[in-house]
This record gives sequence, structure tokens and C-alpha cells, in this order.
Amino acid sequence: MAKGVKRQFTARLKPGDEVEDYFVAAEPVLRPFRNGSGRSGSFLRLLLKDREGALPAVLWEGAEMVYPKLGGNPVVKVRGSVNRYQGELQVVLEAITPTEEELDPAYFLPCSPRPREEMEAELAARLAEVRLVPLSELLAAFFGDPTFFAAFTRAPAAKSIHHAYVGGLLEHTLETVHFAATIAARYPAYINRDLLLTGAFLHDCGKIIEYRIEGLAFTVSDAGRLFGHLVLGARMVEERIASCSNFPPNLKEELLHMILAHHGSEEWGSPQPPKTINAYALHLADYLSAEMNHFEGLIRAAGGTEGWTAVDKKLERSVYLGFLGNDEVAAGREGSSS
Repeated sequence: MAKGVKRQFTARLKPGDEVEDYFVAAEPVLRPFRNGSGRSGSFLRLLLKDREGALPAVLWEGAEMVYPKLGGNPVVKVRGSVNRYQGELQVVLEAITPTEEELDPAYFLPCSPRPREEMEAELAARLAEVRLVPLSELLAAFFGDPTFFAAFTRAPAAKSIHHAYVGGLLEHTLETVHFAATIAARYPAYINRDLLLTGAFLHDCGKIIEYRIEGLAFTVSDAGRLFGHLVLGARMVEERIASCSNFPPNLKEELLHMILAHHGSEEWGSPQPPKTINAYALHLADYLSAEMNHFEGLIRAAGGTEGWTAVDKKLERSVYLGFLGNDEVAAGREGSSS
């Protein structure tokens, strides 16, 4: 079987570029032409994905023939051109064909920029900081389980937006634990440090069920679509607690509340907002990790220290890069790290 080489990546494509390369075809959908367009039948919309991101694409001709071949996120070879539609880049396709050529999965699945071994070592050290016996036993029941550990350290933290790559859940969890520990150190009279850290370790454990890797793309499982990771995670924690001896009922209730409330509001997916200081602290630590990673991704994708990023849908604004290259700002940043 021929071994293909990929040279074009989504984050580097610009309006006017001609595209002829390999991508993962995700989320294909047929849409009928509008009345009055002079066309009958349907056209195809989909996402072209690789390790650097995703771009929407459209195929005007032959969509009904191509669509049945795009199940399961196949790797496809496409030919087309990049333009701008309603302020966003898209690829107008002339041809799209599933390929049987052998390609390196690293072309398509983004991975955490942090080495896996480094993160696993940090995880072990952080877990050892939890001294309260019922909580340390609960964490051991999770992270001492080889099946859970393997899934947790490989999973993404999301399909998009933040930490959306292999190892992203582990990276996001470690960041959340770090921020949680900082909050606990500032408010020792009010925060139960061991409980907050346990919540940080387990707040997204349901994501190992919610997300899966199908083909060469991240997808949401049926259970994820039906219940979401907050409910799935709370169930997992409740089941593990049942196997722990003499777990204090009040500790169980607050930990479950923390997991279910960590999105912060009903609008963001929590059935209740945080109603304890520990739950609120967990929400803030989780939110800070997610938002900072999102900004980091925008800056990295822009690939420079001047001008502005493209308008980001989630933030509903562009991000200014100019201060990154400012000599005084850069000097201050270097001085703070020395």
C-alpha cells in the first residue's frame, strides 16, 4: 500500500490557496439547494480536519454520490481552493475521495504539547498530596485502575475550544489542580484543600465516556449526547464511593455537588450553580484552565507577535498580538521566569 505524505495543514491555509492534500472528513451533511438557485438536488457541507484544526468545506457537484462514502470520519484526498465566506475561511471542493493510502496518524490527531511522561509524573506527585484517607482511597480506586488510567491519560478534554487533543484531559486536569491548590492556599480557613483537589482530579472524569476517537477524529458518544460528562462523572464517582469503606456521607454529597456544578450555571450545563465555596473554587479553577488554553491556541495558530487574530466565534472578538512582541513586555516576562 502506498504511503502518503501530507504537506498542507488547516491552520496555514489562506484565501486563494489551491488545496490538494489529505484530511479527515468529519460531520458531513447534505443540504438542499435553495429555491430559486437554479439547481436541484443537494450540496455537501463538512469539516476538513487535521492535527492543526478544522476548516469548513463545501462540495457543489456530485454531493449525493460522495456523501455515502464519508461515514466514520475517513481520511480523504481533496482538491479545491480556499476562499472567505461570511468572514470565515472555507474550502470549495472540486473533488473528494476516501483514500486507502497509508498515512501517519500524527498528521490528523493533535496531541498535547507536554510530554506524556512528564504529565504522568506530575499527576502521581499531585495525587500524593491528598492526605484525607477517604479521598485518597477514592482517588486510588480511580487512578490505580489500569483501564481508567489508560483512557484518562489519552482522552481529549473537548472536541474543540480547549485542550482538544490526545492527552488534553490529563493536561487540563493538571492545570485545574494547580489553580485549585493556589486558591486553597489563599483561603485556608474556608477551603477544604483535599476535597477541592479531589474535585479537580475527578471533575471531568466522565469525559472518558463522553468522547471517543472514531476513525481519526474526536466524536461524542451516545452516552455523552444523552447525559453529558457532568452526569456521567457524578455516576462514576458515586459507583467508586460505593466500593470504598466508611466514606463520610457529607463528603460524598459535597463532592458530587462540586462535579455537577463545576460548569458554574444552568446556561453552561450545570443543573445547579455552585452552592459551596469548594464548588465555586473548582468552577473558577476549571474555567481559568479552559479559557487560558483557548487564548493560547488562538495565539499559537496566529503564528506571530504582531497584528490581530481572526475573529473567534466563542470569544466574539479578535485577540491583539502586538504586546507579545513589545520589548518591555517581553523583558518583564523573561525576568519573571528567571
